[in-house]
Amino acid sequence: MIAALFCVLLLAGGCASSASGLHSQATQVQLREGNYKVVSESVHGTSTSFKVFGIGPSATFAEAMKNLRAKALLLDPDSKPRALINVTQDETFTLYFGIVMVSEIIFTADVIEWIR
Repeated sequence: MIAALFCVLLLAGGCASSASGLHSQATQVQLREGNYKVVSESVHGTSTSFKVFGIGPSATFAEAMKNLRAKALLLDPDSKPRALINVTQDETFTLYFGIVMVSEIIFTADVIEWIR
């Protein structure tokens, strides 16, 4: 009995899945040759949560985007005007031993800076 339970827990440990939400915001901006430059590529913002038996905080899209904006220096009042382009979102869920779940939301983007 104990061996069977151990086998089930061993097989269930380390299960992972990935999901992608379809969140969209559209802003029309003219990116013409010469009016911007790419200052950073593949900047990441993440939000991670750990739950035991389903109890614990959840990862949030708002926290992941806030972290992305901070890394891209969009929140810095001393930086030049910047914008995020090519924004993607990933979500992962990993279950360990059927008890602990780790979830992560990841936003990735390139950062441009307006020249004129």
